[in-house]
Amino acid sequence: GTLARSKKDKKKKSSDTYKFNVDVVPLHAILKDKPGLGIVKIDIEGYEVLAFYSIADDESCLENLFIVEYSPAQADKPISESLSYNQFLLEKFRIYNIGNWGWFSNAEEIGDEHSLRECDLRNNGHNTDLLLIPRHMPIDPTTFLR
Repeated sequence: GTLARSKKDKKKKSSDTYKFNVDVVPLHAILKDKPGLGIVKIDIEGYEVLAFYSIADDESCLENLFIVEYSPAQADKPISESLSYNQFLLEKFRIYNIGNWGWFSNAEEIGDEHSLRECDLRNNGHNTDLLLIPRHMPIDPTTFLR
């Protein structure tokens, strides 16, 4: 892609912004021929719902562990005509809040809509990372680092 500064001075300031042109590929295009890829990390600055939208109806694409950035602001966004993002996550996965640094040993299981909406946002109150484990997989995230 192309990187461009929005300000003319040469010293970077926290208010500087950057602009990238990137190619976009739907998550389905990546996962459709790779069932059971393993762990897929999705951190695309609020567009996680759109990524899952592309694979929501394809069970083979859901045969992975996912680490996703999550914000309660995404909760009610639609995955389908009748399913919100939160409903989709709760229906398809066992959900663990692992914080923004992947602290699997401190993973907190989230089992219902209220707990998902009210989960501990460990990044200055804006978002957290969730570990999503397909419901049928007998995996305990607290054993990942043992």
